[in-house]
Formats: sequence, C-alpha cells, structure tokens
Amino acid sequence: MQTFYTSPYPLDLEYITEIEFSPDDTYLGASIANRQHGLSIWEVTSGNQILRSNHLEDMNCLTFSPNGRYVITGGGDVENGVNIWEISSGNLIHKLLGSPGFVMGVDVSPDGKHIASVGMGGQLIFNLWDLESGELIQSIDKNSLTINDVTFSPDGQSLALAFTTYGDAFEVTTTALFQTEEAVMQNDWYPLKSDFNQFSIHFPKEPTIEENYKSDTYYSYSKYELSDGGDNYFVRAIEYKFDVDDTKRRSAAKKSAETMANQGLAKGGTIISEGTFTYQGMEGYEYVVETPDSGWKRKHYQVVFIGDILYELRFLSTQLGESAVEKRFFDSFSIF
Repeated sequence: MQTFYTSPYPLDLEYITEIEFSPDDTYLGASIANRQHGLSIWEVTSGNQILRSNHLEDMNCLTFSPNGRYVITGGGDVENGVNIWEISSGNLIHKLLGSPGFVMGVDVSPDGKHIASVGMGGQLIFNLWDLESGELIQSIDKNSLTINDVTFSPDGQSLALAFTTYGDAFEVTTTALFQTEEAVMQNDWYPLKSDFNQFSIHFPKEPTIEENYKSDTYYSYSKYELSDGGDNYFVRAIEYKFDVDDTKRRSAAKKSAETMANQGLAKGGTIISEGTFTYQGMEGYEYVVETPDSGWKRKHYQVVFIGDILYELRFLSTQLGESAVEKRFFDSFSIF
C-alpha cells in the first residue's frame, strides 16, 4: 500500500477536503484547506509529488478532466474561485471569475467541454464554463442556500445539485436537477393543439385547459396554463365576435402587451427588452420584464392578433435570465 504525504507541515496547518484519481489512474489529486491552502498531485506508481500549488484561501474541491490533462479546483477566495491547472506543466491555464463566495463543488462534463461550479454566497445556483477558453457560458442567478456539490449526468445533459439543509426545521429543497438547452430541446413535451382557437404550442407537461370559459356578446375567452419547476406557462386566446380590421388588430395587440408589461412591473423592476415581430403578416408585440426582488423574477410576454383571435403568451420564472424552456415555449407557438 502506497502512502502519500501532502507536505511537511503539521496536521493542524492543513487538511484534505477532497481527493480524486485521474481517469487513467496515473495521478492522485488532493485539495487542501486550513492554513496551508493548496493543491497537491502525486504520481500513483512512484508516490512522487509532481505538483504543489498554494491557494489564497481554502481549496475545497477538485476534479480531473476526462482526458486527464487538467485538474480543476474550487476554493474560498473570490478572485481565485475556480482554477484550471495543466498537470504536465503545472501551469495555471485559466482563472475563472464570477463566483460570489466560497466554491464548494466543481465537475467536468463527460465530453470534457464544460465545467460546472457551485458554492456559498446565497446569490447563485451555478456557473457553467467552457473548459478550453475559460468563457462563462451560463450563470443561474437566484437566491439559494449553500450548495455543497454538483455532478453531471453520464450523458452530460443534466446537472444535479446538493443543497445544505437543516434537518426537519424547514421544508427546503435538498437536491435540484437542471438540464442543458440541448436536453430541453430533445425532451418530450406535451403538444397542445387547439382546434377551437386554431393554434398549437408545446408545454413541458399537460396544462390546465379552459376553452370558452367565459363568453358574452362580443368576446369568447380561453386559457391554457401550467406551473412546473419554478416556471409558469400561460396562453390566453380572446375571440372577437365582431368585425375588426388590421388597424384594430395592431392597436388591440399593442394595448394588451403594454398592459401585461405594466402588470409585471407592479412590484418594481425593469423592462429589459421590448420590440415587435411579424407573424403571418401581422405585427406582434413583446416585452421582457425582470423584477429581482419579487417571486417571479423574469416575465416574458408576447401578443399577436391573427384573424378573429388575440393571442396572449406569458412565461414567468423564479430565475433571472432567459432559459431553454422559455425559448422552446415561445418558439413552438404556431397558428393554423
């Protein structure tokens, strides 16, 4: 049995927070905390230490890239939150910034393209980086508990996160699963087709359907809604029972979109984008509102009037920033 020593320092000056073999079993890596923070890598066969690098704060976690070329570490200093080291040279290849607090977990996707990091700070769910370039690809920004670890699924399409919990004192999330955009696009969604209102759209699951739930001499109202995984998907179709021309259609669609956006701003926030789009020759209207201090942090609205029907689409999310599910929802909308 081989014995490895991290350093000549007494045990009260350092302790190992995580230890891992390289994929080909050539190396053994250890992240080290306490007063002698750093990274140690040994050659397994000889037991020789081939790399020792100091860190400004505790080094809490590490993982090897699938090709064994790099080791990725996470620690407590904001400036040096996630680092990528080349094993053969011992050089620091990338210093990944953007973590608001202690990094507690890192993992590399099975294809070796992406790095995910999680940690403390309460302001971030996870960061997703490009391993080769060090570019930040995605950042899920949301108030949360401390996240202790992260791991990719074997197919690389999902991320599982482990949250800090406090026994039975609170009903809180203990684990969460996030999917990549590719996985979201490949998933089977519920294909809603409404012959009554002449449109189709995809929902993650079967929505609540209320067609013609309210009707009078002038209008007929239908709605389709689903709340799923911290997101809300909603379509309302309003049939006009009297003749309208294109000027009236544009005016009604614009007014509806402005009303929805103003409702979204009721608890403060900002319109981060607004504009128009063209669908079947008619002008539609779109607003995106973000309200970081409210429950629904992101609110996306699209409105278009085709034929006799005014279509109102709404997506709400507890997370800031555009998501793959949001994009798929709007992109799947079609009128026939």
